[in-house]
Amino acid sequence: MVDIVLLFLTLAGQVRAKFTCKSDGHFGDENDCTKFYHCANGRAMGGFCPAGLLWNQATQQCDWPSMTDCDFTIEKAKQLQVESPTILYLTFDDGPNLGTTELLDALKAHNIRATFFINDDNLEITEKRNETQVLENANNLVRIVAEGHMVADHSYDHMKHNSDGPKDAYQDISNDISYFGPRNAAPALYLLKKAGFEEATINFVNYTLNYFVRMPYSNNWRVGLDNGRAISADCLECTVPASSSRKAVKIADVLAKEYGVQVFGWDMEWSMNFNTNRIKYGGTPMFMRLGTGAHSKQKGKIVLLCHDIAFRPHEITGSLSAQEELLEFLDLAKNAGYQFKTLDTYYMDEPQTQSV
Repeated sequence: MVDIVLLFLTLAGQVRAKFTCKSDGHFGDENDCTKFYHCANGRAMGGFCPAGLLWNQATQQCDWPSMTDCDFTIEKAKQLQVESPTILYLTFDDGPNLGTTELLDALKAHNIRATFFINDDNLEITEKRNETQVLENANNLVRIVAEGHMVADHSYDHMKHNSDGPKDAYQDISNDISYFGPRNAAPALYLLKKAGFEEATINFVNYTLNYFVRMPYSNNWRVGLDNGRAISADCLECTVPASSSRKAVKIADVLAKEYGVQVFGWDMEWSMNFNTNRIKYGGTPMFMRLGTGAHSKQKGKIVLLCHDIAFRPHEITGSLSAQEELLEFLDLAKNAGYQFKTLDTYYMDEPQTQSV
């Protein structure tokens, strides 16, 4: 189903091969179902299957998981220890929303804290969002804070005042920038005060909601590090037309330079189908992708983008629900030695060598 020649030309060289070739040909990695090797003249060149596919040794190509005999276990994950200490920052966008309850249950089961980039218009009743859903969203926002997760700014309405998608998402710099910061923070803070949180907690949430931003549709970075090295990156292809992307870049500049905001993008994404709002592949393939060379902005740190709604109750390929796929991913990542943090400490974090 995937042209192995094209796949090889695209992906070869992305990994350093540590594979012993016994003959020429293509071979899968015994510990990583997303990895394969092309052996020629005794030399191995490594590559990775596209997102959602695994290596099928029988057909010598990348294939749908259901067509392969890949059986990746916790025991194998323990063998596949990360080569150097690595921090994984789980981030979830567009909540609180459908799926947030399932996310929180999974994170609580593993005692893992994550960063939630929220849109506070989820606390409003609309034609598409009834009172029951708004109440669940409000309860989940309270739960996010109560269970020690970080809350950050994803704009008040995900730029819906301009567009319900990446096309023309950014139109007027001065107006669009007003949807970040206090406008998005105020409803959340009001809710937390009504819920009886202590002043120190409310002050911290006020801080993170005003000074940590992810821009909708844009993988832009403006992060200043304590060691003097700054991260600045733009995604000019994230929104269309080009004028929208240029405005998004300008907004990132203003947020950082004039308001002192830390603008975070992402290093890797747990891809979802935006037509069905479902994850495209399960926990095991996502875990395997962590080792594919994410081009992380900081060595030893991976910021992973996910979306709350992709983990709402439903079935995906096979018998596992999206929540069960997340639980499997967390199992594998923890056993492989990944450390979990929230973005408020990104600048200061140093990956720690863990004792075996």
